[in-house]
Amino acid sequence: MIDNQALIQTFREEAEELLRELERCALDLDERLDPSLVEAMFRCAHTLKGGASCVGHERLMAVAHEVEALFDAVTTHKKALRRDLAPLSLLAVDVLGNCCRAENYDSVQLSPEEQALITRIGAWLSAPELTELETAPRVTRASAEQRKTSLRVDVERLDALLNLVGEVAIAQGRVATAIGATECGAAQAAVGDFQGLFRTLQDGVLRLRLVSLGPLFERYRRATRELAEQAGKRVELSTEGGEVEVDVALVEALRDPLTHLVRNAIDHGLEPAAARIAAGKSPVGRITLRARYDGNVVLVEVADDGRGLDVKGLLDKAKELGLSASAPELAFAPGLSTSAEVTRLSGRGIGMDVVRRAIENLRGSVSLDSRPGKGVTVTIRVPLTVAVIQGFAVHVAGEIYILPLDAVRECLDFDVESSVASDVGGVIELRGHALPFVALNRQLGAPASNAARQSIVVLEHAGERAGLQVDGLLGEVQTVIKPLGPLFDRLAEVAGAAILPDGRVSLVLDVANLLRSIRARTRESQHQAVSERGDRRAQAAI
Repeated sequence: MIDNQALIQTFREEAEELLRELERCALDLDERLDPSLVEAMFRCAHTLKGGASCVGHERLMAVAHEVEALFDAVTTHKKALRRDLAPLSLLAVDVLGNCCRAENYDSVQLSPEEQALITRIGAWLSAPELTELETAPRVTRASAEQRKTSLRVDVERLDALLNLVGEVAIAQGRVATAIGATECGAAQAAVGDFQGLFRTLQDGVLRLRLVSLGPLFERYRRATRELAEQAGKRVELSTEGGEVEVDVALVEALRDPLTHLVRNAIDHGLEPAAARIAAGKSPVGRITLRARYDGNVVLVEVADDGRGLDVKGLLDKAKELGLSASAPELAFAPGLSTSAEVTRLSGRGIGMDVVRRAIENLRGSVSLDSRPGKGVTVTIRVPLTVAVIQGFAVHVAGEIYILPLDAVRECLDFDVESSVASDVGGVIELRGHALPFVALNRQLGAPASNAARQSIVVLEHAGERAGLQVDGLLGEVQTVIKPLGPLFDRLAEVAGAAILPDGRVSLVLDVANLLRSIRARTRESQHQAVSERGDRRAQAAI
């Protein structure tokens, strides 16, 4: 027996892919009049109509048929390819999408927007031909025609498979520990072979979760076009590194931060056409979305060629609010905006703050580089996957904690004599520079340590460094991160948990929040020291 709900769900997934392809072709058509794009759009509409007939979606069939006829008139040379076909095609994408997502598949009554689209299509087809038409030679794009065979798999199934791999890793560690204590060479060799095969399996499972950033970047072409129209500016979006692959969870998590950054670039960064011409620039502003690998992390950049950061405006506004920081850092301050008025695009001062918090929740960082008159580049740095972490294990007060390896810069012995320390933390000298540090046990509320020898782990995040005082260093470890429940929401320094090879649970620490806490403790200690010096001077004066 056919499961109608499963059939409809499959149809909707396929329809969304067809609509994304149709939108991409329409945006390309807005840039160049290429007949091959209209042929691709015709195939999308035809396939969509066929899928609608399989699930009995009469309204979608009727609308898709009219859209199909629109493209067919161009491909069969009944109508010439005109520039105004692109915006009409984008309107068709929106109407088809709303119709596809509607719940009442049995209804045959067209909605007002569907009827309006069909009316506009009829007007376009019946309009007289222009005397001079802008045309372009046919461009063949093999990459659009050569599609790889793919299989849709629910992310939940991949998560379950990854969790199973993590459990196998734990079992593997126990077996290796047990056999390592024996003198059976054959058993130890077998374990070594198994570990090699397991790493290959684990890498394969992780690869299944990786998707390219190209489709995500593609979504911003339409958004850039519409936002630029709202702002009264001319903007061109270019993308680089769309083939870079990241964890599927990262793609969804990056969507909102990138939207904020693109909106800010259009509203704040890019000048109007007249101002750009006066500055010797092209009247068309450019925004670039760029991605590349950097070891075990991915760098995503949003760059514009606008006026650069309004340093004076930021400093003046910060002075009004009683804030003190560098201009790039002030750009991320909540509630701070240099806009004179609130617009539909921005002006409330919450965009960049939202971006930073969202990226830090991914164990990443965000930085800003501004060049006056040249533009601003915002760089997002996130781990390749949010499921598996390359960590560095440390030992504190009988417990094991894991730090992200890409945040660990170096480790050194803790020398009490060369430090200014208290029970909580202090400052040490590192190659001529002062490095603040905290005792990890005090930071997390753990029992006091009685270790005879302690170490400092130097951490770096978003250009800032600090140290953690720990009892021992256990080295690198790869593990699967497990989320924690709401009971641990107040522990900002904890990003999740991991199960060690011996079956014990270890907390994975959040470096961004740790460094933030260290800075706060350092400022508090400095204020206390200044206060104590003042008290001593007052007593001496008495």
